[in-house]
Amino acid sequence: MPIRSAEIADIPALAALMVADAQRRAASGDVLWAVRADAADAVAAELTRAMMQEGGPIRHAWMVAHHNDVILGVVHSILLPVPPIYAGRFGPPGLVMQDSTVADGCDDTLQHALFAAAEADLIDAGARYLLASGAEGGDWAGLFVARQDGAFAGYAVSQPATPLHFPTAHAIAGTGIVDDFHHVDLADWSNADAPTDGAAQVFGAAEAALAQRGMAACVVMCPDGWLSKRAMLERAGYRNAITWWMRQVG
Repeated sequence: MPIRSAEIADIPALAALMVADAQRRAASGDVLWAVRADAADAVAAELTRAMMQEGGPIRHAWMVAHHNDVILGVVHSILLPVPPIYAGRFGPPGLVMQDSTVADGCDDTLQHALFAAAEADLIDAGARYLLASGAEGGDWAGLFVARQDGAFAGYAVSQPATPLHFPTAHAIAGTGIVDDFHHVDLADWSNADAPTDGAAQVFGAAEAALAQRGMAACVVMCPDGWLSKRAMLERAGYRNAITWWMRQVG
């Protein structure tokens, strides 16, 4: 099946695919995946804005698969803007976004072809690290710093979710993100049984700030192999919702 770069004329079809994908996630009943009332218009507006920008801060790309002029799938990727301390000599990594989708009835072959096309495009754009984000089924930020015996012991930063975290079709006004979060309790990343009372206290302050601002759901970034942090989050009632994969190229 032919795959090509998306065009402005494709936006209505892309918006319909992305909204249908969002509705499938919302069918779980999870508050995290609520669909906004104006989903189709919002997705179309975001696609138009991103496709028409030239030299913007984020490099977006959409690849579409089509048959007889009918678009059956789309893959969305970006060069992820990260602080220079993370980008280093490899530059910004490429990220395949989770609003990538295919029409009902399409098999895995189409998904794999679209993913391969996105990877090739990101590598051609200079990405040396590739990331992929997938779901299961900032106007403000809160910084909480803990001290232990007068010394810095930990911190947590909470902020509202953005379209970089969720597909545009979802209603994200009630969702917060805790990304930067660490505490000395979690220093031994391999120890799932480490005492985490201090870490939980700092994290609880970040959660409270989200609740005060009307957030009904919270997404926390945590490396899969960081066992002490994962255990603390699981004890607090968290479960996996979104997974990111990574590989180095070149």
